[in-house]
Amino acid sequence: MKDIFKQELNIGDIVAFNEPNYRGLILGKVFNFTPKQVRISYINHNNMECSYLTLPENLVKKLNG
Repeated sequence: MKDIFKQELNIGDIVAFNEPNYRGLILGKVFNFTPKQVRISYINHNNMECSYLTLPENLVKKLNG
């Protein structure tokens, strides 16, 4: 699967996305794929670990370097 900039997504990649029901971008980690979506784990604004299922076009892969 590919993010909005056509970068290949892999398990363990760090991505930026909009937290559900909020406007700002946060970082999460790809931990699973479905046939059409990507599951992300992240720490929400209450410091709780959550997961989120979204389309890959809603993600931006973080580049190192």
